[in-house]
Amino acid sequence: MGKVISQFHLFREYLPQARAATKTFTSAQDGVVRINSYRQLDEYPLVVSAALSRNEVLADWKSNAIIYAIGVSCLIIVLAFISSRLIRQIALRMQAEAELVRARNSLEQLNRTLEKLTMQDGLTGLANRRQFDIALRDEFSRAMRNASSLALIMIDVDCFKQYNDIYGHAAGDECLRAISKVVAAGKHRPGNLSTRYAGEEMVVLLPGTDVAGAMKVAESIRQAIYPLELKHSGNATGVVTISAGIDAFVPVRENNQPLELIEAADKALYYAKSRGAIAYASATDIQSELVLAT
Repeated sequence: MGKVISQFHLFREYLPQARAATKTFTSAQDGVVRINSYRQLDEYPLVVSAALSRNEVLADWKSNAIIYAIGVSCLIIVLAFISSRLIRQIALRMQAEAELVRARNSLEQLNRTLEKLTMQDGLTGLANRRQFDIALRDEFSRAMRNASSLALIMIDVDCFKQYNDIYGHAAGDECLRAISKVVAAGKHRPGNLSTRYAGEEMVVLLPGTDVAGAMKVAESIRQAIYPLELKHSGNATGVVTISAGIDAFVPVRENNQPLELIEAADKALYYAKSRGAIAYASATDIQSELVLAT
């Protein structure tokens, strides 16, 4: 060989450490990296060594590893594609759900608005006849169950037809709006309901209120309207005034109906208008409860 092999890695580094082992190192003969297994014989001063090129040993493993790597890469790409599509679908679904929630909220808001519009008088902003009928039925039943008093104030603008004839219907609408604000503000308690009943007639429903309490509310409304000084040359007072009829009672099951409260208040209103332009009365005792305002 023309070389001193005692200086090879096998004799210089590995053999002094172990008499038999397997090591990977670069051959001093040809510079090839080999997996080298060696054993020093016991009976003879010889070392037996068998070496295979590392590339030869790992050739099959590398080819398999490349194939597996390509397969895994393809699988990762497929999974990434599927995941991206899945994430996109989830995002689209969440977006669709968010849009549905917004649409539902908008629809609910629209329904509440429509419900409010169907329950509200467009001119005055007070409750309309439909809402009044529902509230009267419910409060009448509640008063019957609780044995509590239920009061109703029926208000009419005096000589309103003459007001429209003199000042026009546009001015009449403004007059009703001004009076409606006073009526709405005069209900005092949250459970009370102010309603435009018909034309220039308005009603205030007062649960849990007797005749005396209803008269106080009616008086406060009257006192608030008179200072408005809405000119009305067709009225004897020279300004817009109101008349009010009041009734209140504790309804008894099978003996009373909601219509009785309306009829009694309307009767009191008619009596009040026949006695004075600014008057209100109680149908329960018209003679004693009549009050005329100067």
